[in-house]
Amino acid sequence: EETTDDKKKVSTNNDDDDDDDWDKFQSGANKKDRVLEGRTKQSHLVHSPYFPEEKHEYWWVYLSDRKSRTLLTVPYHVTELVDEEEIQLKFTAPRWPGVYVFAVCLRSDSYFGFDQMHDIKLDVKEAPEPLTEHPQWDISDEEDDTKEEDKQSDISEFTTDEDVED
Repeated sequence: EETTDDKKKVSTNNDDDDDDDWDKFQSGANKKDRVLEGRTKQSHLVHSPYFPEEKHEYWWVYLSDRKSRTLLTVPYHVTELVDEEEIQLKFTAPRWPGVYVFAVCLRSDSYFGFDQMHDIKLDVKEAPEPLTEHPQWDISDEEDDTKEEDKQSDISEFTTDEDVED
């Protein structure tokens, strides 16, 4: 018979196993989170004596049309800028051909007077006509002839007139 001490030992062993399993699961989950996050968020500390915590410098980058006062891209939050970083701002090209001037804006959430704005010119050309014909799309007469020849090759010396359809 099992005593209560034996039962306690068994239950503590099960608890230890459960804890070990949980720790393994958590370490795997943490690793997945790190992979999904991408890079670590490293940037320079900002001197901010009245801010309740450590403050890191963060930047916002976006493309705007100053003429119409509209944003062309969603502002991109740069959190891991140490020396330099290259980002891609994706946007839809203007509908009509012509030369457009847009502004790339860089804004700091930590410093006054550090905001930057640079104009870029974009020369939009007329879109080419979509392809309506392509060599792969054409079915030539030769291919039709080869299909008929394939039907003819199905006839063997043992085929009777009843087996062949016109």
